[in-house]
Amino acid sequence: MLRFVLAGLISFHALGMTSSALAAPLRPSKFHSAMGREREVMFTSYFRSQERDTRAFANLNERQRREFEEREILPLMDFLFGPLTHRTLGNPQRTARIDADWNNLRVREGRVEIPYRYVGLWLVNKQLSRIGEFDLPVPVSLENVYSPAWKRCGDSDPEHQTRAFYWYFWDPERTGCDHREGRDYVTVRVRLGRETINQTNTMPEYAKLLEGGLRMTIAFGYAKDPLDPNPAADPDEGVDEFRAFVSDFRRKYGAVLASQPIRQGEYRYVAQPNKIIGERFTGKLNGVDVTVNIVVAAGVDQMDIFAKSYAHDHDDVFAWFGHSRVGGAFDADTFRSMLREDPQYYSLANSYQVIYWGGCNSYSYYTQPFFELRAETSGGRDPRGTKLLDIVANGLPSYFMFNAANAMITADMFLNFQQPKTYQSMIQSIESIAARMGLMVLSVVLGDEDNGE
Repeated sequence: MLRFVLAGLISFHALGMTSSALAAPLRPSKFHSAMGREREVMFTSYFRSQERDTRAFANLNERQRREFEEREILPLMDFLFGPLTHRTLGNPQRTARIDADWNNLRVREGRVEIPYRYVGLWLVNKQLSRIGEFDLPVPVSLENVYSPAWKRCGDSDPEHQTRAFYWYFWDPERTGCDHREGRDYVTVRVRLGRETINQTNTMPEYAKLLEGGLRMTIAFGYAKDPLDPNPAADPDEGVDEFRAFVSDFRRKYGAVLASQPIRQGEYRYVAQPNKIIGERFTGKLNGVDVTVNIVVAAGVDQMDIFAKSYAHDHDDVFAWFGHSRVGGAFDADTFRSMLREDPQYYSLANSYQVIYWGGCNSYSYYTQPFFELRAETSGGRDPRGTKLLDIVANGLPSYFMFNAANAMITADMFLNFQQPKTYQSMIQSIESIAARMGLMVLSVVLGDEDNGE
């Protein structure tokens, strides 16, 4: 059985969505995926409260109702990730709307139940998209989810049997789970609505990327973070993929690009500044000055690697192949605080950039928040945040064993600028090569709909 690496999802509840965000209309953006389709989804379910009489809710005003929905019902939507991921169905986008039906409360088995309607935007595999609807379990309350044998309803790895990870792994179909349909969860019929326009022939804006030369950082993550990392010999699977990629890259580009070591000291807040954690390849490639930094998160936090590349060096391309750390690895709010607290070091570039979040389920967390950040800082000139940013992301868990191959596809995509490739060819290469390795990878590009304008 293939071991997938949790690269992280951040829960809707943890994102701190406000009642106004819940009420906001969905704004699907144009995108591309070969194996997946982005669809609006809808289902109805109910929340089982602790109240025994509907009169407990009779005097709630509109604000209080929205606060209740956000506090009590919305956290249950975290658990959608469990069966969607476990059954390889797809991934929900961070935008979701819950509309409770406060006029039709009911009492059943001594508890007040509140019907609600869910509307969201999901990336689903194209087979599901063709069918148009499917069934999915949804918990009725957090109290019921944490049953006496709740750990059997998630992954068997003890490190995953925590409340922090449980929502990601929950699935009542797991062996030994004590959850019963109708008592602890209900099976809802998920109906697929409108489909986002799928781009067919878009490219990165190569001319903009090559202005002043091409700079890339390709970074890899540890499965563990030892106190004294040794990238040259560490047996960790993530580091092994890093070494494999460096070797492949040197074999392919080393004749024209010279290399030198990258040390921890190039980054901030490190303990071993002389520790070698990567290689930098520089030189002229077809007349263009090229710099490719290949690093591993050895004693350097991955957020610091990203922030330096994207917001200090203003690299044209940043690609990450490793954990997403349950959605916290590249949290947009954390990045905002870095920009705000250290504006002399970090700033958003006024140039076009591309990010590839190659970790698990990055479609759900590291796409829309970064477009929103771009939009916020554009002074109204880029209301969608896509003019200076394209993002490639994953809609399912990623696999460390595929990282070196994935990174080479990415490097070739941008270094072979003499023969420009479409994003669609990149996605097809990623998904088809993964399939030959026996892996299901669901990749997506967002932000490319306005390229060339």
